[in-house]
Amino acid sequence: MEKAVVYFHGFTSCPAQGGLFARRFHDLGFNVYLPRMFGHCGLNPRRLSMAEFSVDKLIDLANESVDIAAGLGQQVLVVGLSAGGTIASWVAQNRPDVRQVIGISPFFAPFMLPQQAVKAASELLLKMPNLVIGWNPLANVAAEQIDYPFALPATHALAQIMVLGQHVRAAAKQDAPRACSIGFLLNAADRSVSNKVTHTLVESWQAHGKDVGIEVLPLEHRLPHDIINPFERGNDFERVYVTLLEMILRASS
Repeated sequence: MEKAVVYFHGFTSCPAQGGLFARRFHDLGFNVYLPRMFGHCGLNPRRLSMAEFSVDKLIDLANESVDIAAGLGQQVLVVGLSAGGTIASWVAQNRPDVRQVIGISPFFAPFMLPQQAVKAASELLLKMPNLVIGWNPLANVAAEQIDYPFALPATHALAQIMVLGQHVRAAAKQDAPRACSIGFLLNAADRSVSNKVTHTLVESWQAHGKDVGIEVLPLEHRLPHDIINPFERGNDFERVYVTLLEMILRASS
């Protein structure tokens, strides 16, 4: 195919999160690859260990996925949501063979955490025992609509994603990103991730002369954090998919 898209799912989710996204874009002529993040989508999520979840494994996933996509399309596009958006940002900084990267609500830091506290927070989490976070990743999805397991979130894994984001932000201060085209789709109603940190990364890239496009879904739409999964309550995935397609076509023109 002319274009192949890699979609990186979010933390605690699995490739099925992007199932409808993949079908829609495949119907439009894209090959779509949905890799699985390490430690995700086990048969029994309560027995799933994320003890070995690490920055290196996230980087390996990024490189392997882009390499696979290069065999599926003449041009490689990368899209990622939340933690997947953090991985996509790493790709934008480091892979010159990628035509376009779109990060969707990337997770560089939790909502309301001050930027200057991100490094200290991730270091503290890694020094503490690795704890399973007491919240249900399926809370906003009707149980009868899900036939696949979600991983239970662990504090060390969460910290490792933040560390990957710190690597990207540090590299962005020193060097221009290597991907040809970069864009972000942010959600003004998102209360899971810090959009301010994303804007800081964009400013670093712009300081190197890189044009980075940003689309913001308005606060009044009250969209959930997971704007890709059509089963999320309150989602407007049709609007999101159209916006993503417009961003891709705009960068290709």
